[in-house]
Amino acid sequence: MRTAFRISLAGLCGLLLAIFAAPSGPISTSSILRPYVPESPHKAYGVVLAGLGSDRAAPLHEWVNEADRAVLEPTPVALPFEVAQDLATSEPGAEGYLFSAESGRRVQIELLRENGAERSEVFVDLFRLDGALPRYVSSTMALPTAGAAARSEQISMDVSADAEFIVRVQPGLEEQEGQIRLAIRLGPQLHFPVTGHGTGSILSGFGASRDGGTREHHGVDIFAPRGTPVLASLDARVRRVDVTNLGGKVVWLEPLFGNTRLYYAHLDSQSVEAGQYVFAGDVIGTVGNTGNARTTPPHLHFGVYIRNRGGPRDPYPYLKQVYR
Repeated sequence: MRTAFRISLAGLCGLLLAIFAAPSGPISTSSILRPYVPESPHKAYGVVLAGLGSDRAAPLHEWVNEADRAVLEPTPVALPFEVAQDLATSEPGAEGYLFSAESGRRVQIELLRENGAERSEVFVDLFRLDGALPRYVSSTMALPTAGAAARSEQISMDVSADAEFIVRVQPGLEEQEGQIRLAIRLGPQLHFPVTGHGTGSILSGFGASRDGGTREHHGVDIFAPRGTPVLASLDARVRRVDVTNLGGKVVWLEPLFGNTRLYYAHLDSQSVEAGQYVFAGDVIGTVGNTGNARTTPPHLHFGVYIRNRGGPRDPYPYLKQVYR
């Protein structure tokens, strides 16, 4: 049976301030103490409970042990993954789910609370495996709310390098009710760049041989009729609009944040200017076969580059539609 007590968000913040308040009296610059700041709501919750008194030491100890076990002994799952849990009949504990994701994908985690679970606290944490060591990445905290409508909390993260991840789900220590449903999916980081088309229109992939083997194809070719609108794949600044011998009419996009640059080549027309800002889905040109693609059917050469010596990346994972 779970210990019956509840901590409101305001109460949690107040307790944290009380626990970590600086001591009174003069403090020399050589003896300044930096307060411990929990890296996640899950840890903040545990720290607050630890400061409430010894009568809660035993259930807290079990709760922390279960949290560690879920991360150290996760259940491998294949994505997309979905699982439901009845909080009212579950024993106190935590569940961990291990999955892999490749560079260019977007991890999408959703926690749905229903049938009374809106009045319960549930913690969802995302970890990345660094070797055998789990590293905290992100989290969401499902706080008690009034009303009976189903509520959803989400975590979304772009994957910059192939890795394994762990999602941990753990209710709070107080009495729980209702059901929760956890879903983990992978999606594309980028909006598909050609109107009305998808990855099925990619007929020449990354790394294919070019010019008799003297170079590699640093992008994907998306074939579509001449004049088909070409779209910005993310919110970005137009870094460069040019005409080159190799790419013909080209456009480079660069987001405000991050290290990604997008390259559009062989355009039939360009409808943006350098320095302009565009949103994902805005038209930046049309499909053509300019440059060294004059003897091929119209297509868009689409490239993904990582600044700071990251070099070209295979665009396919960045564009592959959400797993259903």
